[in-house]
Amino acid sequence: MDDSRYYKPSGAAPLGGIFSAVSISGTAALLAGALYGVVDYYNPLIYVNFLGTLILSVIVGGITFRRLTSGRIRSRIVSMLIGLLVATVMCYGAWVTYIFALTGWDALIVDPLSLLEVIQVVAANGVWSIKKHTPTGWELFVVWLIEAGVIYAFVLTSALEIQPPYCEDCDERTEPEVSKHPMAQCAAPLLRDELEGEQYAALLDAIRTEVNPRSFLALSINTCPSCRERAFLQISEVTVVTNKEGNDETKESVVVPWIMVDSRHRADIMEALQGERKPAIEGDVPELTEVLDDDEAAS
Repeated sequence: MDDSRYYKPSGAAPLGGIFSAVSISGTAALLAGALYGVVDYYNPLIYVNFLGTLILSVIVGGITFRRLTSGRIRSRIVSMLIGLLVATVMCYGAWVTYIFALTGWDALIVDPLSLLEVIQVVAANGVWSIKKHTPTGWELFVVWLIEAGVIYAFVLTSALEIQPPYCEDCDERTEPEVSKHPMAQCAAPLLRDELEGEQYAALLDAIRTEVNPRSFLALSINTCPSCRERAFLQISEVTVVTNKEGNDETKESVVVPWIMVDSRHRADIMEALQGERKPAIEGDVPELTEVLDDDEAAS
């Protein structure tokens, strides 16, 4: 695969962006952790507590991703470190508030080492019961580790989420020009090969062909808002399947990651998007799964 035209983050991480991401995301994490600490203390249902962990982790993760994006951070290592820090701050805030509430709002312990000592005492004695059983020691630590794992998983996943391409010449994040426009299903590996070779006939044909609403490709184009020259396109495969309950579920996966497209071909694509579609011819274009099966059989 020729990957020379695929978007790769430069690895840049401006100090201002780092400060903004850490300060704003860290503050959100501290507040979310404090809120969770209060909920965890007053709510007797452990399942509700886990749900609270999930919801707050998703919110903090979303804030972290937005700050990393707006802060123009293109380094996955820096993003990962900030994600780890934010998740740790959220756990810290939860424990500080929980212990504060546990002591009748008398002992606000902010020193991390002292906090760890108190946590060990709490684990030794237990703080809640299930059906007359009071978990202590390793049982409590397992529960707490699961809760912490949820926080770290969601915040880190959000921090490492793929960001929109960046125009290094203009020092500007590209913005959506076309967002998940449906086009006819076709052999994705062949389409990917053509795009790598700057051939767009198959793509234009798929755009101009009627779409099967249950199996199609989705085209996205991002363009630099400053120069309007730097542009990237991405293609996803979308399938709609019916689950056991009889409800439709949409599954989406990227088949062509962000790849550069020049202004001339971008104009051709935009023109095709405005045109009328032609009827699809059954069997004219192989499905993605058929091509993959053929490739596996050949290998």
